[in-house]
This record gives sequence, structure tokens and C-alpha cells, in this order.
Amino acid sequence: MKKFCPKCGKITKTFYCSLCETCYSKKFKTNIHKICKNVFVCNCGNLTHGQLIKKNISLNKFIDFSIEKELKKIFKKKYNDYKYVYIQAEQKKEEINKCILVKQNKITIAKYNFRFLIKNKMCRTCLISKSGYYEAILQLRGSEKFTKDISSIIEKTTDSSNLENSFIKIKKQNKNLANIEIGTKKLFGKIKKQILLRYKPLIKMSYSLHKIDDGKKIYKTTILIKEKQKNLRANN
Repeated sequence: MKKFCPKCGKITKTFYCSLCETCYSKKFKTNIHKICKNVFVCNCGNLTHGQLIKKNISLNKFIDFSIEKELKKIFKKKYNDYKYVYIQAEQKKEEINKCILVKQNKITIAKYNFRFLIKNKMCRTCLISKSGYYEAILQLRGSEKFTKDISSIIEKTTDSSNLENSFIKIKKQNKNLANIEIGTKKLFGKIKKQILLRYKPLIKMSYSLHKIDDGKKIYKTTILIKEKQKNLRANN
């Protein structure tokens, strides 16, 4: 038995919402969306788009991640019901354009033209670091190898962290000691975890009153990490 499209009368084997492919596609021809966004690039490598902040990632990957987040915001729970096809990309010095087709049952139901304007701007983390703000100071004491190893762990953990105010600033360093300012105590939590995977140092924490803000006492933390004898784990 032959089947006909109820709208155009054409014989068809596959129906989309009771319509043939041609008639179904016509429903979405006007669904073309243009979205313009700013991406801010900091000298430290941080990329920012709205509330999204990432580092150690290429600009194109960051933009693809931003597009995915935007589409998930648009389609919400129905996001996984559609297929997203990149059909066009254009990159200029200060601008990246990407075109995405949104498909359902192989039918294009919407087209999104994303335009990203690339601008140089100091990120919030660098602004805070430049202002002299920090929440804790970490004091390293030990042999040259110990100090060098712990300093390397601190730098690598900071570079891989996406925490807000995730920065360090070395105030003093030589073969046997280092004093390092840390932007946030949450970052120290990550650093401590990585250190304990390799070493068993002496860790002491003390607190000093920094200021009183609207009647609230603000404290800063001093963290001493000191080498102990035979602190390397046996499996190392």
C-alpha cells in the first residue's frame, strides 16, 4: 500500500511527524540564529567567556566547549535528542566564526551562526595577584632536592587547577627554602594532596589576623612544609 504525504501528496516511505522529508524540512527554514560572544585572552593563558574560565587549552577547543555549553543551555534536557554538525568555520585575527546545523532524524531543524570576538584582557586571577592579595603563604624548608621537588609539584598543580584565584607568587627562594604566596586556601588543599602522594613531610599551619572588615576578622594562613628524615615513600 502506497503512502502519501498529507501536505504535498508525494509518495514517501519515511515520515517525520506525519510529513515527508521535504515538507518537514520547510517547517524549520526560518530557524536561523546568530549569536555573538566575546572571548577574553589573558597573557597568563587564561581564556574567559562569560562565567567560563579555562587555561592550558587551545582557543579553538575553548570555543567549541563554549558552543557546546551554549547549545546545552538552549536545548536543556532535549540536548541529547539532536545531532550537531559543524559545517563552516572561519578564523580571522580577532574573530572566529562557526556554523552549526542542529539535526533531528537527519533533518536540519535549526542553524546557528556563532561569532566570537577575540579580545586581550587581564583575567580576574591576574588582577587579584597584581593587587597583592593572597590567602596563605607556604614556607618550604629542606634539602635542595626536597625544595626543588615540592616547588615543581606546586607549580604543576597550580597550572592544572581551574579554581578561582588559583595562582602562586614566589617571594623568596634559594637551595634550601622558599616562601610562596597562594591565592586561595582551596588551592593548597590540592597541592597538599599531590605532595602526600610522594612525600611525608612535617606540615604545620598557623593563623594571623590580617584585618577586620565590617566587624569580621580576616585571617591569613601560614603553612610550613618541612622535610623529615626518610620522608620518601618506600615505593619510590
